[in-house]
Amino acid sequence: MDRRILPTKNIVGGIRLPGDKSISHRYAMLGAIAEGESTLRYYAPGADCASTLG
Repeated sequence: MDRRILPTKNIVGGIRLPGDKSISHRYAMLGAIAEGESTLRYYAPGADCASTLG
C-alpha cells in the first residue's frame, strides 16, 4: 500500500519532555546555594532526584 504525504504550511502545538536526571540534580544544588526562593520546573521524577531535595 502506498501512502501520499502532502506538505503543510504550518504546524501548531508543543511537546513537553520529561526532566533530565543529571540536570535536575544540578538545578537542586544551584537552588540550594542561591539567594531567595527558587522554582524548579520539569524536575525529573524518581527516588534519587527526590532524595537530592531532602
